[in-house]
This record gives sequence, C-alpha cells and structure tokens, in this order.
Amino acid sequence: MPPAHDASQDRSPPTPAGNGYIDLGPPQTLGRDAACSGPNSRRTTESKERTGLDHSGLAVTEAIASPSNSQDQEEATRGSDSTSCDTNNGVDTESVDVAVECILGAQEEKVEGDLPWIYPCKSFFYDRLYEDTTTNERIDAFLKRCPLYDQKENVWVGIHPRPDVLTSEKPRPAMVDAMAKIISAILEGLGAFSGRRYLMTTVNVKLFHSEDGWHSDDNHFSSPTFVIAAEGPSFERPQHDPRGVGFTNITTCIDVITDPRVSILDNKVTKKHAIYARQMFIQQPNRRFIRTFAIDRHSMHFFHFDRSGIHHGIICGYHKHNVHAFIRLILGLCSLNEEVLGLDSNLQWNFDDKGRKVCGTLTIADHDTKVAKKYNLHTVRPMFLKRQIQGPGTVCWLVQDHENKRLLIVKDNWRLEHSLDGSVNTPEYEQLKKGRNLEGVAQMISYEADRVGWETKDLGVMNYLPPGERHTRFAQVWANNRILSRVVMELYGQDISHFESEKQLLCALRDAIGGHRNLYLKAHTLHRDIAWQNIVLGKPRAPQGEQGILIDLDLAKPIAELEPETNGAGHCFFLSIALLANVAALETGGITLPHDYLDDLQSTFYVLASLMYYYDGRGNPQVRIPSILEEWVRYQEYTLQNCIENLKFKKRFILSDSPVDTTKQVGETWSKASRNLLQKFYTFTREIAVTKEEVRKCEDGDKYDKLLEEDTVRQNYDRVLQIFDTAIIELDTELQEEAKTTSRLKRKASGDPAVNYLHV
Repeated sequence: MPPAHDASQDRSPPTPAGNGYIDLGPPQTLGRDAACSGPNSRRTTESKERTGLDHSGLAVTEAIASPSNSQDQEEATRGSDSTSCDTNNGVDTESVDVAVECILGAQEEKVEGDLPWIYPCKSFFYDRLYEDTTTNERIDAFLKRCPLYDQKENVWVGIHPRPDVLTSEKPRPAMVDAMAKIISAILEGLGAFSGRRYLMTTVNVKLFHSEDGWHSDDNHFSSPTFVIAAEGPSFERPQHDPRGVGFTNITTCIDVITDPRVSILDNKVTKKHAIYARQMFIQQPNRRFIRTFAIDRHSMHFFHFDRSGIHHGIICGYHKHNVHAFIRLILGLCSLNEEVLGLDSNLQWNFDDKGRKVCGTLTIADHDTKVAKKYNLHTVRPMFLKRQIQGPGTVCWLVQDHENKRLLIVKDNWRLEHSLDGSVNTPEYEQLKKGRNLEGVAQMISYEADRVGWETKDLGVMNYLPPGERHTRFAQVWANNRILSRVVMELYGQDISHFESEKQLLCALRDAIGGHRNLYLKAHTLHRDIAWQNIVLGKPRAPQGEQGILIDLDLAKPIAELEPETNGAGHCFFLSIALLANVAALETGGITLPHDYLDDLQSTFYVLASLMYYYDGRGNPQVRIPSILEEWVRYQEYTLQNCIENLKFKKRFILSDSPVDTTKQVGETWSKASRNLLQKFYTFTREIAVTKEEVRKCEDGDKYDKLLEEDTVRQNYDRVLQIFDTAIIELDTELQEEAKTTSRLKRKASGDPAVNYLHV
C-alpha cells in the first residue's frame, strides 16, 4: 500500500465561477514526496533493466519559471474570481510555448508505436455524436440570446473565421480568451453540471505525467490550452498538486491553434493529443475511450482514441454549418454520465476529504449465470496495465472475494475480432474454459463479455467493415474491431523472473511446461506466447504440478486452426527460429510453417537461458550482463528488421556448425545441475530447430506431420520434462551434500573432536 499522503501539500479544490471557467494562472514550483513503493516492489529497478523490455522516459529539464512577483501570485490564485483567460500573467508566452513544445517533444517517442494505427472517422460522424445531449431548438434559442454569437454574421464573437489580416505573430491571447468565454457560456447556458464540470485554462500549467498511474514525474508534463475538470466516482485529485487539476480528473483536452502558420492537421497536433490520451488511459485506468480536439478560427480537428487506434476527423464551419455539432461536442465531453465520457462505471471509488481514492469496488455480471457480484478492490490502482493506446489495453485488478476469503485477479483485455488472415479470434475466456482443472494452467472463476459498448466498432466513429468485405485498395481506412472481455482468475505469485532459489525456478518452469503439455494434449490448444512474463510462480506451498503456472491465453489457438503465417505470435525476444523465419519471409520470400508446440518449447528454452544469463542462482542480477544477452536484447522490439537480426543471432546460437557451450556465460553461483539442464535443453532445442529447418528447405510435409503425431508429441514433452526432473533430483543431491559439508565445517570450527570420525 502507498504511504500516507502528506496533506500539507494540498489545499481545497478551486471552486468554479458561475460561468464554469477557472483560470489557474502560471505554474508554480511544487514539492514532491519521495517515491513510494508498492507491495510488489522487489527488484523493480532491476526488472526494468534485465532484458530492456521496459524503457524509462527521457529526462527533460523543467523550463517554465514560477511567478516572480506579487501580482502574478495574485493572478495565479484568484480562482473563481476569473471570468476570462489571461494567458500571459507576466510570463513570456513565447518562452512558455518553446518550453512546452520541448517537453512534449520528449514524449513523442512513447506514442510513436501508436501513430501507424490512425484512421479517418466515418463520414459525418459528428451528426450522430452526442445527439441526445440537447435538441436543435434549445441550441437555436441559446444562440439567439447569447451575446457571444453574432446572429447577423453567424460567427462566434472574437473568432472570425476569415480575419482581415493574417499576421505571423505568436499565440494571440484574445482568441484563447474568446474561446474560453464561448465554451463557458455553452456550459452555463445549456448544461446542468452542478459545479462538477468546468473549463480550466492550463496553457501555463503543468499536468504531470505518470508511467504507472501512481507516481508523478516532475520532468514530464503537458500543458493543453484548456481541460474540462471533473468531479465524480472516477475522478481523483492529482497527488501533491495544489491546483487540483491533472490527468486524473479531466474529461478532455482542448488546444486552440492561434498561429496561422500551424495547421490543425499538422502531425505535431496529432502527436500532442496522442500524448494527452496516453496519459489519460494511464491515470484513469477505467477508460474505454478518450476524445479531444484542436480548434482554429474555422475548423476543429476531432480525435477519438480507443484500443483499435486513433480515429480523427475534421468538423468544418463550427460557426454556422456545424454549430450544432460543435455545441453538442462540448456538452458531450462534459457529460455527468461517465459511460458517455468513455469510463467504465462498473469500477467505483470512494475518496477522502482531499479528493484522493481510498477504496473502491468492481462489479462483475457473470456471463453464464447472469448474477452480478461486487468485489472490493484490494488496492485502488491496478496491479498491471499496458501503457500503449492501441492494442489489448490489458488492465489487471486485485480484488477481495470476502465470501470465499481469498484474493483474486481480474483481467480486462481488448482482443482483435479477426486475425490478419480474416479468421475470427477465439476469446481468452473460451481457452480458459478448456483449461479448467488442468495442472499448470491459470484457473478462471468467472467472466463477463458481450456488454454494450464493449466493441470499438460500436463507439460511434469507426469506419468498420468485416475483413472479407474490405477492398484491399482502401485497407488503410478500415480499423480492426477490438472486443473487451473481463475475466476473474485465481491469484498466483509473481512472474518467474522473481525466483529466489534455483530449485524454485526449475520447479516452476518444469510445471509450466507440464501445463503447456496438458493444454496441448487435453484441451487441444496451443499457448503461442511463451515468455517469462507469462509464467508465474505458484501459490505458497503449492504441490508438484502447480509450482509454475502458465497465464495469458490471449493468443492461444485451437490446434485445428493453426496455419502457416508471416506474423509471429508472441514476444519477439522469445520467438523460435521457425517463427522468425516466417516473419523474415515477408522480405525474403520462402516457405512458412505453422506455429506448433515445438516453437513454444524452444521459447521455453530462451526463457531459461535468458534468466540464467541475467541472474545468479539466488535470483540476483549479475554484476555484469554477459555479452550474449547484450546482443540478444537489441532485437526485442517487434519490427521486421529486428526479427531478421534476431533470426541471424539465434541461428548463430542454436544452428552453429558445432554445438555451443551454453554455460560459459552463466553466473558462477549456478549449480552443476542447472548448468547440465541448460546444456541438455539446448541440445533438444538444436535438434528440433535443425529438423524444422530441413522441413522448410525440403518442403517435406510427411516429415513435418510425423512431428505432430501424438506419440511424437508425447515423446518430446516427456524428454523435456525428464531433463527437468533429473536436474531437480541432482540439485537436491547437491544441496544435501552442501549442507553436510557446511555442517562438518561448523563442527570442526567449534572444536568438536568427533568430526574426524564422521563420514559426511
């Protein structure tokens, strides 16, 4: 649990003025408590370094000055007395812009992987967006009485779409101020938000970033022109921030583009809003989607972010032709209905008097029984979340099952509806059903699926057609639908990299292989994503067969559906030679083979090898990372070129002319038993890799079919399991001998004369 919060860092939240608008003024220099440690903080730093799989962000020097005179301090704290947005406040606006752009630029690397997944919204999406927020008649009546709308010219006052002179001056506060008044007037004139939604200008305010949703990063922040601040069951005041606004408690971000040289279609604008959305997903972990927009004198660039990617579209003529759509968008982004905002209302939190989350609940309606059950959150933040926008968006919660007095894990995951070949993907819960009562496989308690709003194609903006109906010429227009499911599972230990002894590692990996065997032979399912992250330690005092558990069946497939493919499923770092060759075939051509159980067994060898190269036998990182691992981690990111280089590396490692001595770079503390295990497992892996390469080169279907015959499958699993069983027995013998030797030396040191007559 996090340490107690220092209340001295807080003050009462700002109160919105009647127009629903607050000017927060320039930034202040804020203090920070020391970073707190979560319950599973063991080797956190090392875990980020061990294979380079988790990169920290770039450090950026804070470049915005604090207010330096009493007038600025007064402006910074005037709060609800403000009815306009003075963005200067004694601060050099141009310098602020440069600093903000510099800091946002440092964040672009973290959204680069999401930018290829960008799609145009469906035509006229804005006509149906938030259509239930208000009627055209109410909007027209509002425009007639609103002094900020020129009925004669059909334009918003202060933001003429065609100014007489377009200068090259830097941001003009007058336009920002005018837009603030317009949005505030819409909120006051057409909304009923009871002070729970209000516009804030944040162009000079730091909205701090976080990579885990818990700890803020002093050096990384964003400063949109405006945000809509919110109060409610999902919105938490940011920690240590006296202004009371951050990515934890906003509904949207809005940028006003005032420089005529900058287009709202500029890629920089898209990147900024992707950065905003990424932080909102991290700091509001019950988000299903996020919407933001940038606006200039005549058009709006609308962004919708969900797990299928980035969807964007232009709303032209918000002064006249699309003024209704503009007003509805503002009202929709301020909705008091959290489902409308893109939040999952099945997650609810309670707050202390400082607006910080203290406890929460998660309600799940079992798909089969239709019975809803409410679980208490064990911690108010998720125990795991994926930080990318596009993708499965996995979030895991630790919950308390008071009825059965146990802790459980709840996993949210957005699966692709179709694979690249157009086939329908099987949900993870269907695979977990097959794995029920199988040793070595994660056990599912219940699941929830098929809820309204749990498919990205139903969120109102996506261009969607089933893969079979798409014209390949316009493939880039069609986003792939993703479907959310929620699974409740037994709670096990941490991933296998957190082993504390050689025997614990060997037993866990052995039982996970046994689980893989059970899944393949009894459930007729292939896991397809073997990595140390997907093998966890069993429960305390677990019996043999359950000391290592195979988790994450997201990519699992029924054996009958396995076909040759050029997209290697799984973590690039652990992919087999055959799967890497499949990916390389995209560039080099050649035969592709199906993903089979032998590929997963080869991946298991890479799990063992990488752990033995990085750690010593007690689970501590080696003082110096071996050269073999230094080269290996260069190719962990999944790109075509990395797959090709990874293939070359593994061919040198596994398919060299002469077998490699795998133990040369293993740490000194590893036992002889573990070293023998690694070398024997290498021998098996080499034999299978050679056989599969022969099949690929000769296109020998009969030879490949022989590998998949049940007798051969059983023999291969039995051989690998026997290697582990032998190593565990040898390790026990070594430990017993070591204990006897230690005891003898202690007795000898104590002067016991009988020690010379003991046979030890």
